[in-house]
Amino acid sequence: NNALNILAQGVTASMSPVLMKAAGEKNYEKMLYMMRTMAKLSFFSISIFSIPALFEMSYILELWLKVVPEGSAMYGRLIIILVLVILLSSGMQNVFIAIGRVKTYNIYVSLFLILNLPISYVLFKYGFASYTIIIVGIVLELITLNVRLILLKKYLDYKISTYFTEIAQITLPTFLVSGILFLLMYVELPSFLHLVISFAISILLSPILIYKFSLDSFQKQYVLNMISKFRPKR
Repeated sequence: NNALNILAQGVTASMSPVLMKAAGEKNYEKMLYMMRTMAKLSFFSISIFSIPALFEMSYILELWLKVVPEGSAMYGRLIIILVLVILLSSGMQNVFIAIGRVKTYNIYVSLFLILNLPISYVLFKYGFASYTIIIVGIVLELITLNVRLILLKKYLDYKISTYFTEIAQITLPTFLVSGILFLLMYVELPSFLHLVISFAISILLSPILIYKFSLDSFQKQYVLNMISKFRPKR
């Protein structure tokens, strides 16, 4: 969870000042556009590596831990899903900070997220598995995403349908790659080779699908500028 979040923050750190500047200029259209761009790029940066890890979690844990505690693979998979769901609302808190509504935002979001404790407690009383608490967390994050959108509509007259269109663009490459990796599970290969092929498919195919189907011209240029920084200088 920490590793994935650090990676996401590294990708979007340079966008936050642009978002804040747009808010200071009362350019709310640009501010909201930067919010959606942060969600896109943070989600993509994580999904490229986390989706193959989702399918190969059992073998990854075997390589890492040797003796794998029971249920660890399920925990790992659910944590990856939780992080990806959280990243769908990436940048929203920055918007509410920028417009001076962070107190209201935190109250509403916290009220929903803290429900994880009593709901999970009741489910545990009825004998549900320990990882149920993460499943409840995923459901509450999805509900809270809609709460955030309602607050955006209230304070900035934001069209909620716009964001769901963006989410469709965000998740399309992920679903396509996931479908290929799901089919790969039925191919009999040595475990290590299976792992290598899964990551290779995602690392090579995901950026192509993302660039082609999910980014507009500005976002494509932003990605190209980021990549250029890693090129060796002559």
